[in-house]
Amino acid sequence: MLTILLTGTLALTFNIQPVKGFETIYIKADGSVNPPTAPIERNGNIYTFTDNIDGSIIIEVGLIVIDGANYTLQGMKEVGSCGFFANGLTGVTIKNTHIAGFWKGIDIYGPVRDWNIIQNNITVNMIGISACHYFHDSIITENQIANNNNSGIQLSLTSEYNTITKNVIANSTFGIVFEGGISGSGYNVITQNDITYNEYGLLIESSRNTIVHNNFINNSNQASIAEALNNTWDNRCEGNYWSDYRERYPNASYDDYGIWNVSYVIDGSNQDNYPLRNPYWNPGDTNHDLKVDIYDIVQVTAYYGAPWDPDRYCHIDIAEPYGVIDIYDIVLICTNYGKEYNP
Repeated sequence: MLTILLTGTLALTFNIQPVKGFETIYIKADGSVNPPTAPIERNGNIYTFTDNIDGSIIIEVGLIVIDGANYTLQGMKEVGSCGFFANGLTGVTIKNTHIAGFWKGIDIYGPVRDWNIIQNNITVNMIGISACHYFHDSIITENQIANNNNSGIQLSLTSEYNTITKNVIANSTFGIVFEGGISGSGYNVITQNDITYNEYGLLIESSRNTIVHNNFINNSNQASIAEALNNTWDNRCEGNYWSDYRERYPNASYDDYGIWNVSYVIDGSNQDNYPLRNPYWNPGDTNHDLKVDIYDIVQVTAYYGAPWDPDRYCHIDIAEPYGVIDIYDIVLICTNYGKEYNP
């Protein structure tokens, strides 16, 4: 069913708008850039854009960093095109790049591991990031992924042990998609993302993933899970923020830490047992009232040095080393003191 949904959306919404001067650039297995006139400067294993590029980049070597330097990689909005493409490479970082106008903004085919996709602006593609077939142990973080016609991030075919964190994923048909069934695309962590104004915020056809400290805001369907697949939606202390919570549970109340007393139910096998009263934004906001103030300091100092009780102190144990309320927890709050939530 998911494949039919995705294919149908792809076919219906992608228009071809050619760009003049389009070229395909290769970062070759020997480290060279072809053609050598491409606006990419090499310094060892670091490749830095020196201008905007109308074209695709095919990566043929691993253990490199590609820094877009806030330039744009622009596509033709052509079926099957990709901004960056790699097959079977380890240790690639793509950062600081505006990627727009492709079938897939970043297209990764495994087996691969140890990728870092950091601080990119990935917009107006069919799919923002697509990782398929043993995409492992990688991080997708601090990206703006918006207005992609089909999906923002799509992981499929046994893509496991990845972290998707601190991204803004908005205004697409599907915010995040995990394909693969019961045996695939598990053990991933989705945390501290703003997932907003998508038709489906999160669509999962896999199990054993952890989804915590995210903000699900004004998605037509906040989260949809394939039948009988179990995922984890909280850390046994705190869960996620759901913008439709009050509408669904009008009689619920919250405690001193800003946790609702009624679980947010996704389906019969999935529920957030500790939904947040307000959006998650700063670990120093221990009571989730959208500001870091004296009340947060009081909550931590009241239990400073007390014998560890995970059920009682989990909200205020916010800094390493975990398992003790200590000076590091107080310092983290003091560092953020006076800050207020600014969406």
